[in-house]
Formats: sequence, C-alpha cells, structure tokens
Amino acid sequence: MRRGEFEDEAARVDLDKAVKADPQRASAHHNYSMALGRTGQLVAAIDEILRMDDPFVSNRRVTTAETVVGGVPLPAGEQVVLHWTAANRDPEAFEDADRFVIDRRKNRHAAFGLGIHRCLGSNLARMELQEIFRAVATHFHDLEMTAPPRRLRSTFINGVKEMRVRFRPGARIEA
Repeated sequence: MRRGEFEDEAARVDLDKAVKADPQRASAHHNYSMALGRTGQLVAAIDEILRMDDPFVSNRRVTTAETVVGGVPLPAGEQVVLHWTAANRDPEAFEDADRFVIDRRKNRHAAFGLGIHRCLGSNLARMELQEIFRAVATHFHDLEMTAPPRRLRSTFINGVKEMRVRFRPGARIEA
C-alpha cells in the first residue's frame, strides 16, 4: 500500500467509525439536530463525538529511554499500551470527562493521535464529517435507531458493524 493510500484509508476509517457510532450517543441529546444546523456547534459536536467514541482503541509502544508516566518509572525497552478512550476521558484534561457535552469548549481530544503520530487525514475527516452531518440533518428527518448497533470486536479499531435506522426523507438532494 502506498503512503497516500494509507492516509486516505486512515481518514476513511475515522469517518466511517464516527458516522456509524454517533447516532447512538447523540440521539440521547435533545439539542443535537439543532446543533447540526449551526456551524460553530457542528464543529464542537464532531469533536465531542470523536472524543467520546474515538476510532482507535489502543496502540502498543516500546519506551526508547527511561521515563516516568503518571508517577510510574518505566525503563527503556518497556512495552506500554496507550488506551485512547482513557486519554480522551482523563478528568485532568476534560471537565466532566465521562459526559457527552455537545458544545464542549477546550476539547483537545486525542482521537486523531498526537504530535508526530497525528493522523495526516484528520482535517479531511473533520471536513467530510461536517458535510455528512449537514446532509443528514437536512435530508433525513426523525432519524432513529430501530435496534441496538452491532459493534466491532477489536482491541485496535473501535466501530460499528451494523446499525439499523428509520427516518422520514426530507428535501431531495440535487446532483
């Protein structure tokens, strides 16, 4: 797989996962569809969706030098596991970290990674999510799940295998 193909695939995984996982969480929030119609709210909502249901579960790494993490000394060569959900629910980083806050401010989540490991497709994935949510809010009225989603069973990628929904069609999309 060439580098560009990997970047597109990573953005697609992020996009697919967020779109499939979002209605379950967001349908419980009464202001959700209103937020989708407001650009400022939409951006905040997408970041909160990604924080609460990030695309990746965990990554393994090996320390390259002696270090201390959370007060625990780690020697060089130690295998460690990063759990993204734990990072995105850290109460020291997020006020009321376990609650879905659709208009959360100061949302520096790690759903797309951090630093040199940040996903190169993150800006593209965010832009695609904005367009998808605008289209869903405009053209799929009264969207509701008809059965619990079937989630992926993976220690690496978080997502939904199947999600059944019912909706009332809205305005027609012109090509």
